[in-house]
Amino acid sequence: MPQPDPNQTQMARQITQAWDLAKAQLQKLRREVEKTAELATMKSRVDALEGERDRAYRNLGEAVWREAQRGGIKLPASASASVRALQEVERKLQKQAGEISDILAEGAEAADRLAKKKAR
Repeated sequence: MPQPDPNQTQMARQITQAWDLAKAQLQKLRREVEKTAELATMKSRVDALEGERDRAYRNLGEAVWREAQRGGIKLPASASASVRALQEVERKLQKQAGEISDILAEGAEAADRLAKKKAR
């Protein structure tokens, strides 16, 4: 029976070791990818829940504000800065809406004048 070539035996051992190392690295990489995917899924769920919480807070705040405006509840003194900030934003929104209405009215008037000139 012929003796196996020691170089071929050594090479076969190295190939087997390299293959085993590659498989182990692939398994480790797969576990890391799965872990990252699971973390991303969990983060997405947390983001969705935080969005729901933000909407609930907003809805609660709006309901409390409407009730306070109607005099149904008295807000604590600790909320006075928030109340003033909200009143300021409301004032700015009303002013901006008025400016937009003025611009639209001016545009409508200009369009009417132009239509009248063309009709002559």
